[in-house]
Amino acid sequence: MEHLQISEKIMPHHGRCAFLTNGVIEMAVTLDYGPRIICYAFVGDENMLCEVTEYKEPNGWRAYGGHRIWHGPESYPRTYEPDNTPLQWELIENGIRLIQATESKSNVQKELEIVLQEGSARVQVRHRIYNRGMWAVDLAVWAVTMMQPGGLEIIPMISHDTGLIPNANIVLWPGTNVNDPRIRWGEKFVYIQHNKGENMKIGFSNESGFAAYYIKELLFVKQYKHLINGHYVDRGSSYQTFVGHQMLEMESLSPLIRVEPSGFAEHGEEWNIVRTLRNQVEVEENVLEIFRKNNAVEY
Repeated sequence: MEHLQISEKIMPHHGRCAFLTNGVIEMAVTLDYGPRIICYAFVGDENMLCEVTEYKEPNGWRAYGGHRIWHGPESYPRTYEPDNTPLQWELIENGIRLIQATESKSNVQKELEIVLQEGSARVQVRHRIYNRGMWAVDLAVWAVTMMQPGGLEIIPMISHDTGLIPNANIVLWPGTNVNDPRIRWGEKFVYIQHNKGENMKIGFSNESGFAAYYIKELLFVKQYKHLINGHYVDRGSSYQTFVGHQMLEMESLSPLIRVEPSGFAEHGEEWNIVRTLRNQVEVEENVLEIFRKNNAVEY
């Protein structure tokens, strides 16, 4: 890409980072740990992603913030193996590839590719997990994006008519209250307002393959491919959201995949930021129009 610029800088709390810009958006990825995307924003504008620096698990895993790769189903300590060591990285066409050292306990290796489109806020984020062990493993590639606090998450409900059989899964984790005032159950969308409160987590069989987060006249849109016949972990949840004190996580997952030794599993997302001068009520009322105008969403 002629207009793609990549430079290395030091960020407070995050150390060495590679900064990417196409003149429309700017992104920062960590080089001293990860792989993590720590910033995604219009040039000169506020970061859409949350930066958390203090949360740490007893085994040394840190939240850091931004976007990360996990592998499901969630299990402690396997899922929480620390990613605190420097990465290998290389330039690819229109972007960058980040390569993690093999995790010592799980014997998987994570790889993240970021590809920017010229003159656009659209970004392709490709997640790969390699099996570096001696036998096959079953895993789901899990893409977790931590958003700035205070926004509104918009998740599509499945509305097609399946007659006498169910058409969707809504999955609850312990501690989640369906009557929580932060959740509003609409006919076509579920709306989750981030503010301080008890932690909660909800999963969806999100066949539409997209969700959005509205904050400060900006709409972040995450898209992925939901496979109708895929076997998804956590009772069929291809999309999950976790609401914590400092942030909201937008999480998409691949189906459960058997990965042979030296093989890999892959899961892709497309991101976009839409600038809208509409207020939150207007965004809710016109969300389908905004999605269709700015994204390749069929709904």
